[in-house]
Amino acid sequence: MSKYILRRISKSGLRILGVPLADSQSTTVLVLVGVGSDYENKKINGASHFLEHLMFKGTKKRPSAFLISSELDDMGAEYNAFTSNYYTGYYIKAEKNYLSKMLDVVSDMLFNSLYSKEEIERERGVIFGEIDMYEDMPNHHVEDVFTELLYKDQPPGLPVTGTKKSLKNISQRDIVNYVKDNYGAQNTVLVLSGRIRDEDLKLAEKYFEDLKRKKITEQKIPREIQKSPAIKFLRKKTDQTHFMLGSRAFSVKDKRRHIASVLSVILGGNMSSRLFIKIREREGLGYYIHSNLDLRPKYGFLAFNGGVHNDKILRAVDIIINELKDIKRNGANAEELERAKNYIEGKMLVGLDTSDALANFYASEELIFNKSDSPRECLKQVKKVSLKDVKNLAEEIFVKERLNLALIGPDIDHAGLYKILEKI
Repeated sequence: MSKYILRRISKSGLRILGVPLADSQSTTVLVLVGVGSDYENKKINGASHFLEHLMFKGTKKRPSAFLISSELDDMGAEYNAFTSNYYTGYYIKAEKNYLSKMLDVVSDMLFNSLYSKEEIERERGVIFGEIDMYEDMPNHHVEDVFTELLYKDQPPGLPVTGTKKSLKNISQRDIVNYVKDNYGAQNTVLVLSGRIRDEDLKLAEKYFEDLKRKKITEQKIPREIQKSPAIKFLRKKTDQTHFMLGSRAFSVKDKRRHIASVLSVILGGNMSSRLFIKIREREGLGYYIHSNLDLRPKYGFLAFNGGVHNDKILRAVDIIINELKDIKRNGANAEELERAKNYIEGKMLVGLDTSDALANFYASEELIFNKSDSPRECLKQVKKVSLKDVKNLAEEIFVKERLNLALIGPDIDHAGLYKILEKI
């Protein structure tokens, strides 16, 4: 893992980072743009994700999807894109000797994509299929139900993919304007990771000199008004009831984020966590149970996802509430705390063992915090977390006015679930 990074700021304000990895067999070029579904409204919901798809459908220099993919395949490259609530990323990973060509392709996609009406209509159907796929996966779709429960029709409550209704109304002009309004130098980070030198950053700057500084729409802080536990249920014929039970938390910029990571692991982060042991190992209520810490730039939550036999949902929710009450009242023990810290360290260091993983890490750090702390620096903050910190945070967030439960299944006992939630 690199002990230092290279950094260059272009005249327009584009942040270019180099992550040197002397022994890496691969080099990754990643462009991360600070815009996602949280910047949309109901009318253009799904525009960020739609645009991500269209970037691969042809440019002035490479006027078809085949010409783009065949050129990348000829390098033996891995390439893809991804969209979240607050960023969109495009990356290519290949051998270092292809660096110039990788930069040429990804910059060409960003600056010269055609966004043809034919490709827009074709890809609209592809995304409809993607939406259908996710809705057929209740363990995935329950997260959309949960965020809609928390944020209603505000941007954080809208699905990243958009809805079929919103996508039907997104036009070529909407796409072109969305790029024009949201893709600028100051909200974009370009990372090169691998056997990288200073001159590689200079080369990258030349390819991205067309990315201009512009006034970018600010992400709004969502309204969070809640006085008592809330439940949202989506009826669906399933063999299990899938659920997401959690509490409103805070932004990823909050200094308590490292405490939240430790608390998350202790409760449901791995196979020795409290909830995994009690719900799966001891009672066999279902196949999966895990924590879900999702802290974003303007808001966040700590939740627990699971799928259990339909007749066991009350028991599963009761176990979770009892564990939340216990950690509020008694805190964690020293063994749990140390094991959680070691787990976070191990997962982070092993997970950042490749050029693309490191590129993603540094790009996210730079985009959110406007600085590039190393993984080791982040782990130092995790090591500082105390038993008192964990107990205090649990006492603060596991309360009635923050608690929410989303479920997908054939039927539920609303009154029974509310009664359990009130015990918190």
